[in-house]
Amino acid sequence: MMARNVIVYDSDFHQLVDDDGEQLNTPKEVVIGNHVWLGANATVLKGVHIGSHSVVAANTLVTKSVPERSLVAGVTTSSVINESVNWLRNGCLKNEELLKSSKIILYGYGMVGKAFEKKYREQVVYVVDNGVKAEKVLSFELFSKKYSESDLEGDYIWVIASMNYFDDLYVQVRKRYPHMTVIPAEV
Repeated sequence: MMARNVIVYDSDFHQLVDDDGEQLNTPKEVVIGNHVWLGANATVLKGVHIGSHSVVAANTLVTKSVPERSLVAGVTTSSVINESVNWLRNGCLKNEELLKSSKIILYGYGMVGKAFEKKYREQVVYVVDNGVKAEKVLSFELFSKKYSESDLEGDYIWVIASMNYFDDLYVQVRKRYPHMTVIPAEV
């Protein structure tokens, strides 16, 4: 899994040559194992092997190979912090109390959205999805014409249940409802 702005280099893009014209900085393969999570703004340099089930923290510059099941972090050079980690794609459920005490506008009604609605049935007041045609589901365009931000003051929050389009939906909600809380669905 890759967060935003991850960069992986397998070369230096420009040649460094010795006095005989021989290239000193040849490209080197980057190998990223299975089930690896690269955090936001991580940079992986040429020749690095990242072992399976590892996590590269946000803003980390990876200059050396990473053992399996490791957590690495560091801005100037990466350091192994822990050699026995695993990670899940699920959120940290840090918003559990917020979800239980809010009126929810659920954006996204695919598998994740339906599972989320089932879990938070009492809190979900509106369901928005641009591709689903169902009686209780409104498109964002129709919803935003019907409800302004002032209509939704108080305990309403947006929950986006579409991880593939999260960034786009987040921007769309923010433009129309700039002062409302927007969080990802956690099921």
